[in-house]
Amino acid sequence: MKHIRFKTNRFNTQSRKYDSIKSQQYPSDTLPMWVADMDIEVDERILQGLHYYLDEKILGYALETQEYTQSIQHYLKRRHDLEVECSWVVTTPNVVSSINACILALTQPKESVLVLEPVYMPFFKSVEAVGRQVVFSSLVDTPAGYMMDLTDIEAKVKAHDVKMVLFCSPHNPVGRVWREDEVRPFLELMNRYHVIVVSDEIHMDFMFKGHHHLPLMKFDPHVIMLMSASKTFNLASTHVSQMIVQDRVIRKKIKSLYSQLGLFHHHEFGIRATTIAYSHCDDYIGELCEVIESNVNLVKGALKDSPVQVTPIEGTYLVWLNVKCVGLPTAIIQKRLIQEASLWLHDGSIFGPTGEGYLRMNVATSPQVCLEACHRLKSWLKGEMHESKSSV
Repeated sequence: MKHIRFKTNRFNTQSRKYDSIKSQQYPSDTLPMWVADMDIEVDERILQGLHYYLDEKILGYALETQEYTQSIQHYLKRRHDLEVECSWVVTTPNVVSSINACILALTQPKESVLVLEPVYMPFFKSVEAVGRQVVFSSLVDTPAGYMMDLTDIEAKVKAHDVKMVLFCSPHNPVGRVWREDEVRPFLELMNRYHVIVVSDEIHMDFMFKGHHHLPLMKFDPHVIMLMSASKTFNLASTHVSQMIVQDRVIRKKIKSLYSQLGLFHHHEFGIRATTIAYSHCDDYIGELCEVIESNVNLVKGALKDSPVQVTPIEGTYLVWLNVKCVGLPTAIIQKRLIQEASLWLHDGSIFGPTGEGYLRMNVATSPQVCLEACHRLKSWLKGEMHESKSSV
């Protein structure tokens, strides 16, 4: 691989992923495979561009350049066949703030917002935090992967007079890459009931062979698209993301909210990093997807003969593991895996009501770490299942 370099020892770098091990007093040899943060170095071309910026020796106020917005415009057309205008781009600090801004700007207190769960927890936490009502529709876990239940979605929309839906594409944590025959009926349903669609597409570059990301805006121009280079290029600390908003009135409302909060300056590191990433690093994306898909296949193979069920995954770098066989609350499983196996996975129950019984594993790391994590999980399960049978 020309552009992919692993870095699996990140202790004492103020890394939330690694240095939380010490602050939480977990075993020092714990493998951290929880938070969505890759053990992959930032592309050298991005780093070089940031070095040039530092060489200017002044970190003053900066402009949002046309080069930046055009890099996003050209990237979306080139890689996802989506045509947007530069004026539709609204720059924000991160996708979670974008979610909150959409809810605050476009709904009223106590109105209902639909969330398809299990899903990235800030979706429903954001709804609660700003005084709106969360309405859950559960995705259906099938042998072929998770599916939307349009009948349940329509019933919830009607019963709760839902004003907005927060959509995740590709889906975190269940790894679905939605097909056109799924997206179109969903959007038609939302239009029928005048529900605003906010689509978080931050994982859109992580596609496995045979799968293609379909931006929801391609089928409905009213969709508000959320995106960021932070996941693909491991740039979370640069704090820059984007909303793509075609509707001028809605765009004005969202911009007005950010102005009220005093958030009208952006992180220049993020602006420059995004511009370079979207202009010059397509080959990095290709290599990265090969690495992630290979790691997913390693995990599937390593867990094939274990009682753990690996949910079919089509995109993202997050593997959704069914551990209901253990017969314990997932929070307890997570805690014991850390204490007894030095393996830190995400507790699935925090992703919504039907996340109970699942663990999320981040496989954006070296193949060796993935295999070691599977070994620790299987060894722990073997001991746990043996104990359970012995106590019967």
